[in-house]
Amino acid sequence: MRTFLLALLLCASGASAQTTHTVVVRSFTFTPAALTIEAGDTVRWVNEDGAHNVSQLSGPEAFGRPDVGAGWTYEFTFSQIGTSTYQCDPHSGVMQGSITVTSNTSTEEAPDASASLTLASENPFTGSVRLVLTLVQSETVRVAVFDARGREVDVIYEGVAAAGQTDFVWAAGASRPGVYIIRATAPGLALSQGVSLAGKAEAHTGGH
Repeated sequence: MRTFLLALLLCASGASAQTTHTVVVRSFTFTPAALTIEAGDTVRWVNEDGAHNVSQLSGPEAFGRPDVGAGWTYEFTFSQIGTSTYQCDPHSGVMQGSITVTSNTSTEEAPDASASLTLASENPFTGSVRLVLTLVQSETVRVAVFDARGREVDVIYEGVAAAGQTDFVWAAGASRPGVYIIRATAPGLALSQGVSLAGKAEAHTGGH
């Protein structure tokens, strides 16, 4: 009996380690638009105004609330590593989001998380965004940018990256505001990070 109770307590402890993240749907935006979570975490979308939905565009597992309506709450627990993108169908031009799922390093089954692609500047961003690619060993990598529909829009780098940390900067240029996925790929390796372009950098004019 004591062993059974201990097992229940351990299960409860493991379950409580997971996190619920809230995405607020308001003023024709998903906030935050780009979210990074761990496998096993739950995302809760809370619609605070207007008729909207959550419509998946890409990703390793199916999720979404296709019905358009107001005042709803929708939850989904993500279990597969990778980046998913979504939009509000009636307002697809301005309402897009991404969920990047990373490995849960607290579990023994989690893969080696030594290789990573992480943000090193503010997100959402204007003008440019900086990322850090961490590798266990030197690799020939390709770092490219994709829009929310999975179309490649830019290539940041293609060549050899040394073991350790390498900085990359994506200058968005004339790209439209919205959600983008930056992917770093190498033989046997695929990393991704969602970013949200809020607008172009302001031009500075005038005196010193």
